[in-house]
Amino acid sequence: MSNSLAPPRIAPAFALILAQSNLMTIPSKSRRSGGPKIDQGKLISSRNSLKTGTYSKLVVLPDENHEEFDSLLAQFNADFYPKDAVEIILIREIAVITWKKLRLEKLEQNYLVKQLSDPVTLEEFLSCGNGYTKETHQAWVERGVLDEEKQQRYIKILEFITPYKRQHVSEEGLAQIKAAFPKFYKLMIDFYKAFSPPKEGEPTCEEVAQFQVRFGEEELKFIVPAYFDVVIPSMKSSLWCTTHQEAIRQNVATIKQERLLNLMQLGRVQRAGDDLGRAFVRTLGEFRKHHEWRLKNTLGDASQLES
Repeated sequence: MSNSLAPPRIAPAFALILAQSNLMTIPSKSRRSGGPKIDQGKLISSRNSLKTGTYSKLVVLPDENHEEFDSLLAQFNADFYPKDAVEIILIREIAVITWKKLRLEKLEQNYLVKQLSDPVTLEEFLSCGNGYTKETHQAWVERGVLDEEKQQRYIKILEFITPYKRQHVSEEGLAQIKAAFPKFYKLMIDFYKAFSPPKEGEPTCEEVAQFQVRFGEEELKFIVPAYFDVVIPSMKSSLWCTTHQEAIRQNVATIKQERLLNLMQLGRVQRAGDDLGRAFVRTLGEFRKHHEWRLKNTLGDASQLES
């Protein structure tokens, strides 16, 4: 049974069993409103750009430590020793710019780490060539590479159950599966319980063999071959990923390098950092000019007093 046969209402049950088994609209643009008209709207508008805080009027964002900013400002005051109101204002502005630049660098680092550590998407995986399918992508992301023991168990289970695919499994056949692969049989019972009426105790092999389920508007199907339709492709995908693990790792590394290249080409964070850097140099220059002017006038006043 392919995934397309399963309606949305039973998808969670399939996902639950597979997870336990270890087997396997862009919103339309709104018209321009002309800006907020009420106080609450103006407040929200004033907090724009809080995502990075680069161009926000708020200095310390809600999730940041105000004491750390105060410590940074105190360090600048100790280094530059501002004397008048203008110098105090300029030094605080330098501290604010530095605070935002440090924040931006931290956000950039976290974002890059996340982008490079996130699993490959289905689209990225499919672009790698033959064998890279929806099923193998799910197997790689959820289960990765199988160890030797699990590989052998998968192979034996597949050899045993594949002849039963899309066929009715008798009570005797279920008993053989239970005896040969008890853990696999337990997972199959969990799948059965997801669709069967609640009942105390374990179901008998006869109850499981005779139980039927309907998916959407399809005809009734026996639960055991329906489970095999889900499990067999999942197990085969895991074995394929294990066999081709070196090629997959190389492709994943290439994909993440392309992600990094695309991020560098966007340059949004770099542009914001450049803006802050220019603002820092400009403000520092203003401080120096004012500082020199103040010293010059102070020395001039002192000379007049001596005369």
